[in-house]
Amino acid sequence: MLRRLTVPALVFSGLCLFATGASAQDRTHLSEYRAALMEGLRAHTGGLRSLVTGEVSHRDHVVLQARAAADVADMLQGVWPEGSGGDGTRALPAVWEDPDDFKRRLDALRDATARLRERAEAGDMEGVGAALQDVGGMCRDCHTTYRARAN
Repeated sequence: MLRRLTVPALVFSGLCLFATGASAQDRTHLSEYRAALMEGLRAHTGGLRSLVTGEVSHRDHVVLQARAAADVADMLQGVWPEGSGGDGTRALPAVWEDPDDFKRRLDALRDATARLRERAEAGDMEGVGAALQDVGGMCRDCHTTYRARAN
């Protein structure tokens, strides 16, 4: 329960900091938070992949993982304010140079994870697999354009 309350509080706090003029330290914290959200999305989609392929037999977790992935995609919507790049982030300047395209991609990711959740809630494992491939493709395409390679 505490964990669910903490994530929205962190997002709100981060947005408030930028509304009042964020320091370099504040940008670093938001960058770390965004990275944690992305890692969470990767973990949930990876877990789903294991469930869909049958590598893991906890089929009752499919809906939970899909809901969590959709929740993370929702949280990603508001954590890219202008000026939040810089040191400590792999986000490329293109995120803020073309904010309309970046927002379009975040919206598409949110929609794709919502479809993933819907397929999971309907018990449509084939649909979950297809939706999961769509989400993975969106992640790869966006990272190609908007994320620097790891050192």
